[in-house]
Order: sequence, then structure tokens, then C-alpha cells
Amino acid sequence: MLHRSEDVGNYASDQGDGSRVGYIFARRPTSRAMLSRARPVSFGGRHDVRVVEVEDLIGLKVQAVANDPRRAHADIQRLLGSQPGLDLERVREYFRLFDREDELNRLLRELDSKQ
Repeated sequence: MLHRSEDVGNYASDQGDGSRVGYIFARRPTSRAMLSRARPVSFGGRHDVRVVEVEDLIGLKVQAVANDPRRAHADIQRLLGSQPGLDLERVREYFRLFDREDELNRLLRELDSKQ
């Protein structure tokens, strides 16, 4: 186990391959809504795993930054720039939850300046 809290758990494989998995313990309405939107993805035709939408993944990363400000915003910025038609209002709500909307505005301005 890498980290466990009331809301999330992060675990590393004991096979030495560097694999990690994160779990959300969905107790709050936002988490439950996130999981209700998750879609099954097949891995090698053998295992189906429900995967959250990009907007919700960004929300999880915003929470990670809020919990540990040393985390970089690079993943969030890559996700923001990689998905045409992204639901920015949902993304904005996640930033608002953690009182970080100014950070989203800055990331979006940086993306606009690169295009």
C-alpha cells in the first residue's frame, strides 16, 4: 500500500513491475457521480475495468494537487489539451471544489498561448 485515506487508496504491485492502481471509496455525491459515468474498458480482451472520463480524471488530479501542493500540474495541462470537446464546466467545478479556479484559468491561458 502506498497511501490509504478515508476517500482513496493507492497500491503498488508486489510483482516488482512498477504497476500501481488507485481506488476511490465513493462516499460523496461527486465521487458517486464520477463512478456512475465510468465506462468499461477491455485490457487484452481478458479484463474489463471501469475507467473514469477525462474530466473526472482531471478532478482527481486537482484533488491530488490540493492534498499535496508539490504535485505538478503537467498531467492536468496535458489532459486539458488532449481532448477536443472537453466539458470545461465540469472541470471548472472540480477546481472550484478546492478553491483553485484561478489555477485552471492560468492553465487554460498557457494552453491558448501554445496554440
